[in-house]
Amino acid sequence: MNELAILGRYWPGTSPIHRMDPRAKLLLSLAVMVVIFVAQTFWSLAVCALFVLGFFAISNIPLRSALRSIVPLLFVVVITALLNIFFVHDGTVVFQWAFITITDEGLIKAVFLAIRLVLLLLA
Repeated sequence: MNELAILGRYWPGTSPIHRMDPRAKLLLSLAVMVVIFVAQTFWSLAVCALFVLGFFAISNIPLRSALRSIVPLLFVVVITALLNIFFVHDGTVVFQWAFITITDEGLIKAVFLAIRLVLLLLA
């Protein structure tokens, strides 16, 4: 199989995940995405990440191939993180030059959102 699989491409297999009813997989995917969106702390995102990684382990889909499949969409993650870094002005100022102000809260929100988006893409 092509290592640079397109996002969402079917990966053939005989794992328990592959044998699940398609409706159940769709509802489970939707539930995982909702939980990732609702997560408010890094700990809750860590639990979501363990859940997503568990699905990869159960389904025997190589994580490396899944990560390669989302590479074309990482520019969205990077742009979103940069927007958070430059436009969130809560917290302590870490760097300031002319009209550019970077705060610790902006950096934390950027990292949190980047992790959330990567998890959503993997899910």
